[in-house]
Amino acid sequence: IPSNIENIRNNKKESGFYNDTSLSAEFQRGNVKTSSFQLVNRLDYHHNNSHTFLQLSGQIAEQNKEIFKNEAFSHLRFTDMFYGNIGYELFTQAQYNEFKNLKLRQLNGVGGRFELRNHKGNRLTVGLGVMTDYEIVEPNQTDFTLRSTSYIAYNNTGKLIETNAVAYFQPSIQDTNDYRILTEASISSKLTNKLRLEVSINFNYDTLPPEGILKNDLIIKNVLKYIW
Repeated sequence: IPSNIENIRNNKKESGFYNDTSLSAEFQRGNVKTSSFQLVNRLDYHHNNSHTFLQLSGQIAEQNKEIFKNEAFSHLRFTDMFYGNIGYELFTQAQYNEFKNLKLRQLNGVGGRFELRNHKGNRLTVGLGVMTDYEIVEPNQTDFTLRSTSYIAYNNTGKLIETNAVAYFQPSIQDTNDYRILTEASISSKLTNKLRLEVSINFNYDTLPPEGILKNDLIIKNVLKYIW
């Protein structure tokens, strides 16, 4: 379930609709029996300098007939780069995660966006905005917070290596002790014409998580891709 919106953007330039749907299933049988299913649907619309996209995803997994992952995510975003590398964006997001005691997290926001590119394939993006944050957590506790949201993202696409890094900072406007930090960095190396190695690190920190949930999450992934 993505938290890094920069990483799931579609950067196509031609106007029109684009759709991508994937369904994955993973099974392990032996000393441990696990099953995992994930569905991701992505719809993009590009028109001149504007880009609208909707991403829906859900994942459920069980081990020895006990569910240990059950989460869903949706994100709708409109971006209009009306003045070259300067623009604005509107977004709404809904999220559910049973094992973080999160029944619903609903975000609605607006902000500015600035993009800087050069001929060497480097792209630096900065965003700043505000959003509402409505949560329902176990056991039926609700919270409404007005937050500032800012991010800085870097991307470099070379012939052999692609590098991505992004950091989000989302403090409460009413309470300086309430803030979230989300960071992600990845490197993808081209080993051969058909083989790529991807390494990513994802770190999330929440000063006021739901009761019984740790403040920080760290995920490290190593993926070997065969493209044909």
